Amino acid sequence: MLEPPRAGQVLWNGTDITRWRPDVIAAAGVVHIPQGDLLFPEMTVTENLLMGAFHRPTWAERKARLERVYELFPWLKERGGQLTRTLSGGERRMLALGRGLMSKADILLIDEPSLGLAPLTTEQIYASIHKVKESGIALLLADENANHVAGLADRVYLLETGSLVREGPADKLLKDQALLESYLG
Repeated sequence: MLEPPRAGQVLWNGTDITRWRPDVIAAAGVVHIPQGDLLFPEMTVTENLLMGAFHRPTWAERKARLERVYELFPWLKERGGQLTRTLSGGERRMLALGRGLMSKADILLIDEPSLGLAPLTTEQIYASIHKVKESGIALLLADENANHVAGLADRVYLLETGSLVREGPADKLLKDQALLESYLG
């Protein structure tokens, strides 16, 4: 869950969105994919994907978005009629990512995408996130493991108990051994 700001402001494309309602923020293209997946377990894969297109686009636009998601995650199309509750944890995370893309996101805020997943599944999740980045969608990713974001992030912001400790270009900060050992073990 996103916390409301305690100070300052949140700008998106030069506009202050600090006090906007979540649905208005999402309609502006800022989409949050929370830790966990918050999918509908009794709906099919396709029904869950279509729930991401909640801003009532035309059917043609929904279909185009669905095809775009299927290009990134072909297995979703193959399993379109399968109930979501039967998917593995990694498959559910990829479905959540696909549902976020259905909303015509300009930026995805992804919280701990691999939390609790096996190493092989984590690799698959991050391969999927790389595909999303390559498609031109901006990402803001929260993760505890620097290895996960290496090669994906342009910038890194290191937080400690909610406060910014360091920030800078990813290629510089992720090579700082002392920093990595101090904060990321």
